[in-house]
Amino acid sequence: MSQIRKKENILLTYLFCVFSCSNPPPKTVLPAFYYWKTTFPASGLTHFEKDILNKINNKNIYVKIFDVDWDEATHFPKPVGELMGFHSKDTLFQPIIPTIFITNRTFLHTPKTDLDKLATLILQQVDFKLAKTPFQEIQFDCDWNESSKNNYFEFLKIIKLKLLKNIQLSATIRLHQIKFYEKTGVPPVDKGMLMCYNVSDLDAPESVNSVSEPAALKSYLKNARKYPLNLDVALPIFAWGVVLRNAQVVKLIHPLRTDDADLNNNTVFLKKNNHYFEILQNTYFKGHFLYKDDVIRVEAVPLETLRETTKLLKPLLENKRQDTLTVAFFHLDSTNLKAYRYEDLQNILFDLR
Repeated sequence: MSQIRKKENILLTYLFCVFSCSNPPPKTVLPAFYYWKTTFPASGLTHFEKDILNKINNKNIYVKIFDVDWDEATHFPKPVGELMGFHSKDTLFQPIIPTIFITNRTFLHTPKTDLDKLATLILQQVDFKLAKTPFQEIQFDCDWNESSKNNYFEFLKIIKLKLLKNIQLSATIRLHQIKFYEKTGVPPVDKGMLMCYNVSDLDAPESVNSVSEPAALKSYLKNARKYPLNLDVALPIFAWGVVLRNAQVVKLIHPLRTDDADLNNNTVFLKKNNHYFEILQNTYFKGHFLYKDDVIRVEAVPLETLRETTKLLKPLLENKRQDTLTVAFFHLDSTNLKAYRYEDLQNILFDLR
């Protein structure tokens, strides 16, 4: 082979490497939803909800089936907040991923010697709730910190040993947990679910939208490229009303959006701007008693904000060695879904390919 031909081959190989590295192949994006309620209606999902799931070709629903919290009376954790009315995947007609929220104090109080017992209790409860319906993944949601991480991570290792080999173990990753992962640690799971919302403090006087704000989100993601765990992402489509009394948060009302008919009753509410409503007289609203001069700050996530979020996430996820990416919308509810066209949700999924 001539020296010229050799040089040409070397150059072609180099160019192939450069372009293949700089332009990674598109990922297969799998749409999913969270179901994060305490009661499942006897009639099941609405026709509208089922229609959206079908149109978007939804793959999974992450169903929070119960919480786990520390019980002072027994000095041992116990299941609480059980999802009522739900027993198996047949209720949803969709593949489900059982999701369990565990309070941080559970791992602050539970001795290491009791973690195996706790893991067994939780898996038994999962089997009971799902009527032994098989599942391919189980997810744990915990806002762990430096003080609780050792117990939480040990618990996850025990869970993994008790699961069948074909079941994936995943954990939610909050924004502070990825920003400060060198301190908070990386959970020993197959993959994480990055929760891309709740970007600022509800109580912060300067907070306009604590749910999602791209500039605030960007500050949390500086270490995402280096995070040593494959990540799926959860995006917010929910909205709520933050009730402020004397500039202090006293409760949340959800779901609530600015176009709510009751909220636009100008004999009870004075619209201060696009997101703030002042209460003009004592009143009951959505099952909550509100006082005169209370203020409701409505927080929602416009489509433009979701698209900006995907632009931030895409380059950070490209270096992950994963062929598929689950994008889970939080959460499944007709009120939330009606705020977006299903074509908009499809475009968001396309953005992250």
